[in-house]
Parts: sequence; structure tokens; C-alpha cells
Amino acid sequence: MREATTGAFARMKVLFTPYSGGAIAHVARLLPIADELAARGHSILFTTSVSKKAFVEAAGHEVRGDGHADVNLNDEHDQGLGYFRRNRALFLDWLGDELAAAEAFRPDVIVASPSFFGPIAGLKYGIPQASVINAQWLPEFKGL
Repeated sequence: MREATTGAFARMKVLFTPYSGGAIAHVARLLPIADELAARGHSILFTTSVSKKAFVEAAGHEVRGDGHADVNLNDEHDQGLGYFRRNRALFLDWLGDELAAAEAFRPDVIVASPSFFGPIAGLKYGIPQASVINAQWLPEFKGL
């Protein structure tokens, strides 16, 4: 953590990396956390898909770049290996966005909802991560 500039706690840089290809819930549930951290003086940056960029910005938070590809993992899609193979370019765009954001922003922590590529960026750059989830995800469970 960085040295505190005021108060008892250090100012942190927090990167939020919600899944944002399908429904908006994973993005929306992180906004109150980001709002509270920003109100306490911490620096906030989001990665999100192209389709959710305006939503995050309207809530008052910065989004890295133009947003990454929309990758829909909701229950109307096959969540098997074939889906990942057919949409490889989309997944690589999403991963690349989160890696680039972590490298450029150098956050103190990455907050994901749920754990997808943000934690991979954390592993690559040695950044701690936290995940906000609403249910246990299992391969046989269709839809979050």
C-alpha cells in the first residue's frame, strides 16, 4: 500500500474488473463499493465491455480505453469448451484489456465480479485480488 497522505489509511489504486458481457448485475454490484472507496479518496478504474462503458461512466467512474469485447456467458449460450473455442478472439480481447489496465494503472488491489481475467492480471503482476460473487459457479450451473 502507498504511504498515507491524509487520515489513518493509505490512498489506494483499485482496479474493478467485472464480467460485463451479459447482464449488468456484475457491474452494478461493484458500483457502491467503488463509490465508497472514491469518497474516501482512493483512485478507481474500471475495465468493462463496450456495451457497459457508458453505464459505468454515467455512474461517475473512469473506464480504461473503449471497452473490451462483449463475451456473453449467460445461460442462453453453450458454456462448453466449444463456445470458448469459437469465441477465442473475444476472450483474448477481454484478457488483453484487463492485463493492459493492470500494467498501466498498477493498482494496489483488483476487485472482480466474479473471478475471470482480472485475477489473472493480478497473478501476472503480483497484485492482490478480491472477488464479489452472488452464487457458487459450477460448470453444470447454467446462468449466474
